[in-house]
Amino acid sequence: MDNKSPTTEITLSGITINVPAGSMDEPTQFVKDIVNAMQNAQNWKLPTTSFRTMNADLAQDIAYGLDWFMGGHEMEVDAEGFVVVTSKGYYHYIGA
Repeated sequence: MDNKSPTTEITLSGITINVPAGSMDEPTQFVKDIVNAMQNAQNWKLPTTSFRTMNADLAQDIAYGLDWFMGGHEMEVDAEGFVVVTSKGYYHYIGA
């Protein structure tokens, strides 16, 4: 992502991330590969598996990729301190 793009700062369970504001650039191939691995093999529009990381920047990138492809994401910090990113699925975010 372009570091010069405007962002909104969000703090979640003590972890601060910057969410891009305005237009969105296509996610990197690395993020696409992770999002593809998280998707349901039979129907990509269903909820994804979760992605766990201790790296807040990587969690933010995966959340961005899920927003791009699925229309939304969920993020929390688990009891072990991992940032857990998942998506309820395309159908959920479009209200189907």
